[in-house]
Amino acid sequence: MNKISTLALALALTANLGIAHADEQALLNWFMEDEQSLLEEGLTDLEAELTDSQTQYTTLETEFQAAQDSLTDPDADTAAIEQTISDLEAQMASLLAAQAELQNQIDATNSAYDEELAIVTEQISALTEKQIKALTHALNTTNSNGIELQLDSEQIATIVDNDYSFQQTNLLLKSYTEEAKFLSKAEALRAEYEATGDEELLKEAEKMEEIAAMKAERFENLASGHPAKSEDANKEERKTKRADNKPNNVGSGNKPAKPNAAGTANKGKRN
Repeated sequence: MNKISTLALALALTANLGIAHADEQALLNWFMEDEQSLLEEGLTDLEAELTDSQTQYTTLETEFQAAQDSLTDPDADTAAIEQTISDLEAQMASLLAAQAELQNQIDATNSAYDEELAIVTEQISALTEKQIKALTHALNTTNSNGIELQLDSEQIATIVDNDYSFQQTNLLLKSYTEEAKFLSKAEALRAEYEATGDEELLKEAEKMEEIAAMKAERFENLASGHPAKSEDANKEERKTKRADNKPNNVGSGNKPAKPNAAGTANKGKRN
């Protein structure tokens, strides 16, 4: 199933599940666009690699045909040509196997995308009005603040399966947004480090990653009703106050590059 038909499927599922509320539809549209973006990012390298392999195969086919044609020359070194043909056949077979594997990966990526959209569609239809408001508010806020918050079905399942209240939903989303914010700072610092080799930037990036983990754990525990262990609250707030106010483009006037999908840095989710 291609990407366009997948979007059509999601829209059809929306209609079949009776998602009529404007906020629900807006939320589903956001997830569809987000998953579409991740899909395209994930497929780009695979499709480029497949195209490159196919080009190589075409080149080998030309060489193979030329080698076979050269056998008709009475002065040709038959043994050498036959060895060349054998080598070319092996290379072509290897490329075909690699292409089959790449196609399998592309198909699996598309299939996972289809499944994720179907799951999210059902989950959104199961959300309460307060949960939907908390989600849409969080997404609008993070987007307006320049933070790319990407949620998936596992994270939405936490809200649905545990029947989170408005406050709990907000706290869980706070966990994701805080993690995304500090991981974004860390990624910008690591980019600076790669460009300059300044070890202080690397240390600062590692601090941001530690803060991201602490922030995420703290708000996730609060959401689930298990507050973080004590030393945390005031001490962590003091420790992170300065970091919280630092711009993402530490050390330069350039806006940091958008993190890639595979890294999931801005996804607000830990494996």
